Amino acid sequence: MHKHLSTPPQKIFSHIFELTPHDAKRYKELRLRGLHEHPEAFGELASDFEQRSVEDIAYQIDQRSKEGSFILAASSTTDELIGCVGLGVRQHGKSAHRGFVWGMYVLPEARNQGVAKLLINKLIERASQLPPLGKAGKTYP
Repeated sequence: MHKHLSTPPQKIFSHIFELTPHDAKRYKELRLRGLHEHPEAFGELASDFEQRSVEDIAYQIDQRSKEGSFILAASSTTDELIGCVGLGVRQHGKSAHRGFVWGMYVLPEARNQGVAKLLINKLIERASQLPPLGKAGKTYP
């Protein structure tokens, strides 16, 4: 038997943007929630990430952007972060043309609105603009 909602879920998604160091505090809060609620889905312990300062996270966001890596975030209509995904770009060697997706998370209350799909589509679009990745053959559908 299926449960029927008496009212449809409220749409809270607003837009997707690339994080900057100024977003570090909000990003830390969102990632910590994901690490606490779904530790099995991440390669990092919540306790380790919790110890990192907002300044350290801001520095890491800045450094990654200088290397071609980035973190995208989805925000709500009230400008709260509701989802994120990162793209890491290898810098050297035979795999310098490859990127890897990491840290995908969408708040439970923002799910079933297509936020994850929008994040991934924007990540693919943004990655295709990076010189080493844009020239490589694509292996996604």
